[in-house]
Amino acid sequence: MPNWIVPEQIYDLPRNIAFLDTNVLVSLANPNDGWHEQTIAALDMAEYRWAIALGSLIEAWNFLVGRARRKEFAYDLMTWILTPGNPILVGDAIEPVSTAHLYSQRYAIDLVDASLIDLADRVTKACELNPAVHVATYDTRDFLRLFGVSGLSFHVYDMRDTSSTSGA
Repeated sequence: MPNWIVPEQIYDLPRNIAFLDTNVLVSLANPNDGWHEQTIAALDMAEYRWAIALGSLIEAWNFLVGRARRKEFAYDLMTWILTPGNPILVGDAIEPVSTAHLYSQRYAIDLVDASLIDLADRVTKACELNPAVHVATYDTRDFLRLFGVSGLSFHVYDMRDTSSTSGA
């Protein structure tokens, strides 16, 4: 059986990193979305260096192409993501999915949201970031269920009013 070797990826992450949730990507890509203009304004603020996890990207793509049937919006989103100087695209190892699955079951939250919480927590701890990594979203419910849970380090950035659980 052949071996497939996945090389280690090293990311040079800024201290003000914030991961974008799927709903932010969909709002950005869809000019007909009610939050589209707010999303552009919030992303243009230089408060954070935005990052996108692969799970969020895939979920946004599937929503735009499958549910909304707007392939051109998905292509425009990919062009924006792949343009140098725009968000950092962060890949992740397969192994931590089990932790996200555990959070998803234990706290009855979406798997992609659970994955973002786990990724933000791991980046915060591995890079010794203070304040903790933020997750930017229009739907804070799943994230706030785990905010403050012992042992987890992340903050929630509410895109609706550009506020944060860190007080920033």
